[in-house]
Amino acid sequence: MEVKSDQQKLIQACLEEEPFAWQHFVDRFLPVVVKTIEQIEAQASRNWQPTDRQRLAIGVFDRLKRDQFQLLRERDAQLDFETWLVVATRRICLTNVDAGENPS
Repeated sequence: MEVKSDQQKLIQACLEEEPFAWQHFVDRFLPVVVKTIEQIEAQASRNWQPTDRQRLAIGVFDRLKRDQFQLLRERDAQLDFETWLVVATRRICLTNVDAGENPS
């Protein structure tokens, strides 16, 4: 339960725009985003370059931060955050790839 509490505190710190909160958030959840991107790549039989994966990860975090963290504010706080983040990452990446904004 302590982990979820720490996650919620970090999310709340981001929403309140506390100093360094966003950097801590990115540092904490970057591995989840990167692993999800790697899974998308494998499932779609893609062969992306490291820079392509980096662009996708940056796109995920940019989207999460957009409009004063709108996606984070609207999520159901009762759901497991990492599961929510995996789903959000997949949707953001697949939308970007389908739109031709990132690797094809």
